[in-house]
Parts: sequence; C-alpha cells; structure tokens
Amino acid sequence: MKKVLSVVLFMLLALPVMSYAREKIGVVNMQRVLQESERGKKLMEHLKEDKSVKEENLKLKQDEVKKLKSDYDRMKGMWSTAKRQEKESEIMKKMQDFQQQMQQYQAELQQKEAEYTNQALNEIKDVISKYGKKRGYSLMLEKTAVLYINGSADLTDAIINEYDKWYKSVKGTK
Repeated sequence: MKKVLSVVLFMLLALPVMSYAREKIGVVNMQRVLQESERGKKLMEHLKEDKSVKEENLKLKQDEVKKLKSDYDRMKGMWSTAKRQEKESEIMKKMQDFQQQMQQYQAELQQKEAEYTNQALNEIKDVISKYGKKRGYSLMLEKTAVLYINGSADLTDAIINEYDKWYKSVKGTK
C-alpha cells in the first residue's frame, strides 16, 4: 500500500514537470530582426535620408556663419565700433540659430527613430504571435534576456523570413 501511494504521489508531482518538458519555447533576437529584415532596412533608410537632408540644411547655415565670420575678420579694421558691434551681434545670432536648429534636428531624428522602432516592434510582435500560435509555441522570449537555450530554439531567422513575407504582402496592397 505504501509503495502504491508513493508511486501515485511521485506521478502527481512529476506530471507538471513532464508537461513542461513538452512545451515549445523559442527565442528571437529582436535587434537582429530590426536590422536584417526588409522592413527594418527600409525604415533605417528613411532615417538616413531624413538625416542627410537635415545635415545639408545645417551645413548651409554653418557655411553662412563661417562666411560672416570671415568677412568680419577681414573688414573689422575698416569699420566703426558701432558697425563692428552690429556685425558681432549678427554673427552671434546666426551661431545661436545654428545651434538651436542642430538641437531641433537631433530631437526630431530621435523622435522619428523611436516612432519607427516602436512601429516595427509592434509589427514584429504580431508576426511572432501568429508564428507561435500557428506552430504551437507556448512561450517566445527575447534572446538577449535568456542566458542559455538550445540553438534549435532560436527562431530569429524564421521570424525575419515571416516579417519579410508580411511586409511584402502589406507593401503590395499600398
């Protein structure tokens, strides 16, 4: 009787452990999905284009300030004190405008990068959710948060492929 009771007790304790062993768990490196997927590359391309335009505008403002400073240095000996002060004030204002513009552009680019990243992460989460449900996964984790997992549980490449398929289907409808 004790033997039967201990076997039953063992089975009851081991049952939850055995059921966990059958659970499918996967990991995904989200950063890699963002960097290597077609959609992620396209979003980064848009950011680079925006950055390039803003840098060109800043370069023009910077060149304007340099020209004013150069003209000032060349002509200051010929100008009256009032004219020198006027030009110094003009240069200072242009330099302040330049610095403000640069800070504004940096803030805009950071905001746009955050928006793009959040948008892509939400799309990727949807893709992962559908992928996991379709293939019977009970848990999918961010790979960088996991200390060790068998290499076959890394689904990053599969998720990149699924995300690319999703993006092509969405892009085709726009």
